[in-house]
Formats: sequence, structure tokens, C-alpha cells
Amino acid sequence: MVCGALTQGANRYPSTAIIYHLGGKYLVRAGFLLFAVTLVLAGCGSGSAPPTPAPPTATSRPQPTTSHASPTPNPTYLVGKPYATFLHTICNALAAGNSGTIIANLPHYEYNSGVRYGTYGAGPGQTGDPSLIHTWLTGARPRCRFYTPGVEGHGAILTSGWKMGANHWAILEADLFSHKWRINDFTFGPQSKLHPALHIAGPVLMYHV
Repeated sequence: MVCGALTQGANRYPSTAIIYHLGGKYLVRAGFLLFAVTLVLAGCGSGSAPPTPAPPTATSRPQPTTSHASPTPNPTYLVGKPYATFLHTICNALAAGNSGTIIANLPHYEYNSGVRYGTYGAGPGQTGDPSLIHTWLTGARPRCRFYTPGVEGHGAILTSGWKMGANHWAILEADLFSHKWRINDFTFGPQSKLHPALHIAGPVLMYHV
């Protein structure tokens, strides 16, 4: 308001000097007034300067979120008690070289009363006298390594420690005959061939004594 009033006052009085003669003295009225108004207006101008902007506020950057995937649980398979009992019986007999127990668990039925065996990739195999098992276990103590849990009446056991020439591994296929698990076939071969073949029969589990 003060600056506005002074401005209006300055407009009323032109900047041209008005000289008064008073008793032999001359007064320059407008010049002094214009000088005073100029000083006041300069002060008003500096007072209306825009405020100094505040320094920018530092904004926090969003931190990257790390996602932790939940570990996938290992699948579990239920092994029926009859199959588990059969599995342990066969594995214990092999480790002890007990050919009698192995022979007792062969399928004795009308058209296959012997032991079926063969070499992986060498055809359908053959049937021999059960006494061959005694020969196979002489000086050998095979161990059960992996097995399938016995699904829909079929299972398989991967064993090692045989002395059949260059073939030290064998798959013993198991099937249900009259509601009892029996060894239906022996397939000999290298581990590199038999282990992948075991996965065809179903999920593969490690055997623990």
C-alpha cells in the first residue's frame, strides 16, 4: 500500500523542475521530490523479489524386491507292505548269497517254471533251470541300489555286484502272481543302460537297508 501511494504521488508531480521565487531564492521542488520517490520505489522493488526456492527434497528410490521361490517338496510314494516285505526279502537274500530264497520267489506257473533271464538289448531272453541262480551267486554278493515302488502289479529292482562277464548290474522285474510278488525276469547289462531303463517302469527310489 505504501509503494502504491508513493507511485500515485509521483504521478501527480511531473519530473520537470518547478522553480519558486521566494525572497530572492529559487527552490527546485520537483527535482528533490523525484529523487526521494526513486529511492522509495527502489526499496519497494527489492522487497517484492521472489522468495528463494527451497532445496529439492531428496526422494528415496524404491528398493528392488527379491522374490524367494518356495522350495519344491520332494514327492513321496507309498510302498505297500506286501511289496516292501518282498523287496527286503530279495535284497537281504542277494546280499547273503542265499540262492534258495531267490528260487523260492520265482513264479512257478504252468508255462514258466524256470528262471527267465537275458542281456539288455539282446532280444527277449530265455528260460533256464532255477539252479542257475546258485551259479550266479557263487562268489557274488549283489546289492540293491534302486527300485520302483510297485505300481499296478509291477515293480523293478536295480542291483549291482554281479559277476556276469562285463555286466555287473541287473534289473530284477517283479510281478504279482496270485496276489504274491515274484521275480519274473533278470536282465543283465551295464549301469549306463539299465539305470535309464528303470525309469520306464515308474518313479525310481533309492534303496536303503
